[in-house]
Amino acid sequence: MIEEHDAEENIYAYARRTGYAWAFSLGNSRWHIEAGDLNEKRALELIERLGQEYGFDGGDKIYSCKSKMRIPLPSKCRPFVSGNVVGVREAIGCVSGFGEGNAPALESAKIFYECLINNKLVEYEKRILKEFKWIEKHKFVETVQNCKKFAALLQLPRVITIEKSRSAKYLIKDLVYLINTLKP
Repeated sequence: MIEEHDAEENIYAYARRTGYAWAFSLGNSRWHIEAGDLNEKRALELIERLGQEYGFDGGDKIYSCKSKMRIPLPSKCRPFVSGNVVGVREAIGCVSGFGEGNAPALESAKIFYECLINNKLVEYEKRILKEFKWIEKHKFVETVQNCKKFAALLQLPRVITIEKSRSAKYLIKDLVYLINTLKP
């Protein structure tokens, strides 16, 4: 949802075992506030708790919606391009095995941008599948969605290893960017 608040510009989060809520500034006192949880009622409670924790109570609602998160593997979301419609982010499965979507969403948007400005949209699907092959490797979410809890537990060590190396990759990219921007 989008609301108006006079809070200090920052990123705010409130989490508990099954989900979390977050708020970030859109500028001009407008805030994007969302939650993700296994249960819709608990997601709304998370937003309420976030509001209590950080003073987002009683803001003027500008826009509100709800939807279920779709987390299929990228290979099951093809085609990524159909006519003048191009899929990005979670619409094409760019979500980690644990449901985290911000870094994969930004990476998919970057790949789309690069393909678009270089007039190589025909390479988009191939580049996405290559970049996100780590999602295909562990299939953790797919296993959980198929109610195979024991099999999902057995996959956790592999998922954690993949997520750890993926996180390190983004940390290194961020550090290189920071170093390059600090050069005189």
